[in-house]
Amino acid sequence: MRSMHVLFSIVVFVGLLFAQDATSVPAQQNAIETLAGQQGFNRVELDTWLTIQYNSDLNNLSKTNAALTIAAFQSSNPPIPPAQHSAITPSAPTAASSIKANETTPITASILEAGMSKRFYLVDGNIISGNILEIVSGVCVIETPDGTLRIPSSDILEETASITKKDDTRYVGPVLKDNMQEIVIRSKYGDVVIDKKDIKEMDRFHGGKRVAWAEEKKTFYQVRPC
Repeated sequence: MRSMHVLFSIVVFVGLLFAQDATSVPAQQNAIETLAGQQGFNRVELDTWLTIQYNSDLNNLSKTNAALTIAAFQSSNPPIPPAQHSAITPSAPTAASSIKANETTPITASILEAGMSKRFYLVDGNIISGNILEIVSGVCVIETPDGTLRIPSSDILEETASITKKDDTRYVGPVLKDNMQEIVIRSKYGDVVIDKKDIKEMDRFHGGKRVAWAEEKKTFYQVRPC
């Protein structure tokens, strides 16, 4: 198991070194199919999930999106087949039913800790800006400009980012802090502080839903909490 984990980590690292629009290599595709199979995905369900996330099936997935997919399946909250979201498991799930199931089961945050300071996206559609003061019995106490809120951890969506700097360095991981000057993400190798003026491109994922860089730039330089 350890050797397989090392293999998958190497595949992730190799994938991040290539251009975003290049097609994933067979090693990445094999790693994705193996990891997805461990979560109960068949090939049809996997291609449906990839199409929802990246508008691409496994064979045409880019190297960058393949690396993001591997990281997602290796996370503490990996994707699960659409059929498992439903109390009644259909014998042959259709693409439409899979999309509907995915839309109603966003990914909740796997990393929440005191000191996190950013925008928090909630399962009910609310978005708040604030700083986590403490977490007590699964409830985050968040200080916001509008007062102190107590929000269950299960109501906060996962927020991850794929960032490419102007020197082509790339980092992928959960967002820990985001203000007007910098963004901090937790990579598999440690926390990374990135100056916003050095960012060339960034895609974010809120609850598993991708927000492309073109859309993100509209709000990217708005004032965020420090």
